[in-house]
Amino acid sequence: MKVFLNICDPDEDEKENRKKLHFGRVPVVGEFIAISDSVDWYKVVAVLHTPYFTQFDAEVFCVKIKRTPALKAAGYC
Repeated sequence: MKVFLNICDPDEDEKENRKKLHFGRVPVVGEFIAISDSVDWYKVVAVLHTPYFTQFDAEVFCVKIKRTPALKAAGYC
């Protein structure tokens, strides 16, 4: 699936727009994603499905999060 990714970092004022990325399926709200092998994680906060666009299947909005607190909140160690 072709996804247009929008990233927001709460610690910075700027938003980062990524062009199309390919996923096996469209991420859903509440999931965490990583777009590289760096330690940065992002939480999906909104998904706009765009069946009328031929360039991508959905626009996904994410917020940068800290990995350790997210894992603890999910019940992992």
